Amino acid sequence: MNGDALRLFDQSDYWPRQGEGIDISSYYDYGKEDFGFRAGGYSWYGAWRSLLAEMAGLSEGELTNESTEPFAELIFFSDCEGFIGPVVSAKLAKDFADFAERAVEFSKTNEHFIENYNNFRYAFDMASDGGLVHFH
Repeated sequence: MNGDALRLFDQSDYWPRQGEGIDISSYYDYGKEDFGFRAGGYSWYGAWRSLLAEMAGLSEGELTNESTEPFAELIFFSDCEGFIGPVVSAKLAKDFADFAERAVEFSKTNEHFIENYNNFRYAFDMASDGGLVHFH
């Protein structure tokens, strides 16, 4: 194992639910099941999350860390650091799968929307089997 591929993850006090299923006392190996993508700069990623909320019929301002609406755990989450563990990743993977057709239609008027949508869908699907999605 390459030492650069090992990582210890700290649980955020602000988003404890998102880390569910990750043992913060263990090191994780990025290994061969690694997928990375750039979700966009700060402003663009924030705008994309607003579009995701709009597509799902949500009001961002009403979401809290306890919200269970589709995509809530991603929309109401840090835009620059942290991780989402396998439990919430499985829920988000289902949300992305359930809304896939609507996302394709929605992207007809928001052409760059679908690329991030598909990347996050793939990442959460991978992470739902004991992995995590790491934001940095």
